[in-house]
Amino acid sequence: MEIISGKLNLKLQNDEEWKLIKNGMYFNIPKNSTFKLEVLELVNYTCSYFND
Repeated sequence: MEIISGKLNLKLQNDEEWKLIKNGMYFNIPKNSTFKLEVLELVNYTCSYFND
């Protein structure tokens, strides 16, 4: 997921701490996993799905 604008906190399934993600950054979510988002500012994003 690429963040075009805005700011959010991300917590992946096995992470203990939140990570700040903001405009210009991206993150990957492993297949068959869960994650939590805390939106800090209005976020515009692009989400791409890939086959392994």
